[in-house]
Amino acid sequence: MKTSTQVNNTRKLLAAMAAGALIFSGCFRDESPTTGDSSGEMTATIEGRVQGDTQVGGLGKGTSLGGGVEGATVTVLRLQSDGSFETVSSAGVKTDVQGRFSIKATVDGVRELVVKAGKEGKEWKAVVSGKVKKGSKTFCRPVNIESTVEADVLARIRAESQGTEISFADVASHIDADLSVKANGKADVESYLSAQIKTEAKARTSVLVSSVGKSTLAQIDQANEARMDAEAKLEADLEAAAAAASAGSTDISAEAKAKIESDWHTAGFKAWTESGIALGELAKACEASYRVSVGTGANATVDASAKLAWMHRLALENAATLEAAVKEDVKASGGQSGTSDIAVTAGAALKASLNNAKTGAEIDSAFSAFRASVSLGLKAYMETALGGKVLLSDSSAARMALKTSLETAVTADQIAEAYRKFYVSAEAEIKAKIAGSIGTADSAKVDALTRTALLIGIQGNGGGTVVLPGFSLSGKVDGNVSGATVQVATVKADGSLEILPNVSGTTDAQGGFTLNTDAKLPDSAVLVVTKNDSRLMVLIDSATAKPVQVGTESTVEARIYQQIIKDGNTSMVTRDEIKAHVDSGVAASVNGDDSAIVHLMAGLEIAAKAQNRFLMDSGFGITSNGISLIASARASAQTKLEADLKASAGAAASVQASYDAYHKTMVDAYVQAGLDAQAYARSQQVYAQALARFTVGLTAEAKLSLVRSAHVQAARALRAGAEAQVKASGANEATLKTLAEAGVALQASIQAAVSAEAITGAYESYHASVIASLKTALVLHATVIENLDAKIHGKDGARAQLMSKLQAAADADAAAKAHVEFSASVEAQVTAAFGGGLGAPSAAQVKAVSQAMALANMCG
Repeated sequence: MKTSTQVNNTRKLLAAMAAGALIFSGCFRDESPTTGDSSGEMTATIEGRVQGDTQVGGLGKGTSLGGGVEGATVTVLRLQSDGSFETVSSAGVKTDVQGRFSIKATVDGVRELVVKAGKEGKEWKAVVSGKVKKGSKTFCRPVNIESTVEADVLARIRAESQGTEISFADVASHIDADLSVKANGKADVESYLSAQIKTEAKARTSVLVSSVGKSTLAQIDQANEARMDAEAKLEADLEAAAAAASAGSTDISAEAKAKIESDWHTAGFKAWTESGIALGELAKACEASYRVSVGTGANATVDASAKLAWMHRLALENAATLEAAVKEDVKASGGQSGTSDIAVTAGAALKASLNNAKTGAEIDSAFSAFRASVSLGLKAYMETALGGKVLLSDSSAARMALKTSLETAVTADQIAEAYRKFYVSAEAEIKAKIAGSIGTADSAKVDALTRTALLIGIQGNGGGTVVLPGFSLSGKVDGNVSGATVQVATVKADGSLEILPNVSGTTDAQGGFTLNTDAKLPDSAVLVVTKNDSRLMVLIDSATAKPVQVGTESTVEARIYQQIIKDGNTSMVTRDEIKAHVDSGVAASVNGDDSAIVHLMAGLEIAAKAQNRFLMDSGFGITSNGISLIASARASAQTKLEADLKASAGAAASVQASYDAYHKTMVDAYVQAGLDAQAYARSQQVYAQALARFTVGLTAEAKLSLVRSAHVQAARALRAGAEAQVKASGANEATLKTLAEAGVALQASIQAAVSAEAITGAYESYHASVIASLKTALVLHATVIENLDAKIHGKDGARAQLMSKLQAAADADAAAKAHVEFSASVEAQVTAAFGGGLGAPSAAQVKAVSQAMALANMCG
């Protein structure tokens, strides 16, 4: 959240520069219907002011009320999910002598439109915070350098995240006038800001959904929508204040600025609390995300002044949230009058210290001083009144464990995980002390006291400084290749490799090696082993800790990754997905064949698109944030699976347990994203079938190996989903045991399949087992189930139509649509067959039967 210094220094206050021209500002606030274009179509109107390069600092820096760019051509663009722009205004308009414009756009109910202005080879952009509606006027923030950097960073985030829902409110609150000057026209700084904002948002969400309060993605989405409303209202309020000031050709008064800022903070915090997320939980997540961002950005090669400006912004936002949370929780826990003001006083000192800080150490020291100040001020209340010490000491078990974890944490996920574990252990430690003093009857008071003690206890370097150590990696080359050169390379944007200097080694007689470097491992890294004309590779990253195995399979995986980097598809086909689907059989078939690798990558991309589209369009209510959460869980689960499989040494029971753990993690991730086991099973089947449909250009052996690998995973998911639904339909333990045995047989049959027909046959057998289980579970309705399945599974039934549509599908969207329509058809037929009334199954049973029959019939 922004502080007073931020608001005074940002483009928000630039609205006041609208000068005497803002005497007409009533039109900015007017939401009466506008007239349409010549065809009579109702349009939305966007109004604002182009300031160009001249007015960057905002009011509070002594800028005048003038300075608009006359004669600039203005158009309106829609920002697409891939970061590209689509023009939505019918024609460009020219700004008047004071830089004002009014332009129409053919959109309705849309956020994140972008106003673009250009003159004499220069171009500026600004994101429109408000929701643009037909028949209404929406005000756009001043179009200048700061707003241009905001728009460019947002576009970069959208392009790199492929739809991940990072709120523009995060971008707007992070980028102020000073930072925008340092970033303007500098791709590396904008890339750094984009990466940091994405990292911070991801870490904040991760901690929120795993916190004691168990926030949901739906709550976070609701909060972000309300934050955008608050952002739009801030701009409107500043515009109104500027209009009033312009009548007398004066600046906005300090009192007016303070009131506007206070209202903005209140609205921002209210956005979170009204979504059901306590400020204390938000502050915990913000603290973790702040530490993650500082840690992961520490070694970024970017302008030092830009990095410090970014740290200031991040720290100030964290400080504002911390102050508000402590104040609220002290009040909620019964603090006496004036007690909560301690947080306000200490917060003001913290923000002043942060603004004067010149280094990261000084920023950390400012938080340490805040902790000491608040701890001292609340000591009588938090300790004496409660009959014992409850504030965390520097030597508390939770703080020491956090310190240890952070000393070895390298990646954003590892740092966030350290904080998640700390919160669990620290809250247990604190809550036990508090409950021992006041009991547990008033749980809300105990929770508020616990959060207060936790939040002030974590500040400063008591939690340990995030350390990003050098990199050490060991491994072995297949075939005991000795005397080979081992190096590390980064994959460049064009897919080529750039060998890192001063990082090399040589394999020993058994093909073993160890590499050590003091440098941080770069992103998109590959370990390269060369001898004579032979080159082997393996994908690595900063989380790679266990020894790696280098051979044909790992080399093909690395080659595919080079291709997706070259094609810019890293958000669709991930490293972990490549590792999951490229086994030794696939690798052996495509090794050395560049064309086959391109075809393989294309198949993986389309399959992933089909799976995501199916999840988005099936009525599950999942957001793109949920898709990202699932992808993140898949990455962690895949890393653990590889380690577990290596540790299993081929023992059947251990291998089975490794895969069971992987799929349990994935089901848990789907549940956390608002889905369930059957959604996971259906999405895996969509993936496998799309992979089979759209993978071309491979040998028959390679394609079978690839598709079989995908169906093995789909079969594991199918077992969990089908068993859950059959159980929900009322099946007894004996029936479930029989179905579980059928699932084991299904998996074994697919693993042993030597043709696509054999895979289909395995599913047919399992289909029969599912239907038999349903008939046993609902024995009084066995005939209805049998007739239903015959209709669905028949020659002209829903299954046949699904398979026909899949065969004819031209792209991922068509494949996903075929599955969505199939599921709807099965649900409608099952519901109609059972009807209602006396003797009919319950609504829950009908739903379970519908989902089980969909699962059993969609496979093949």
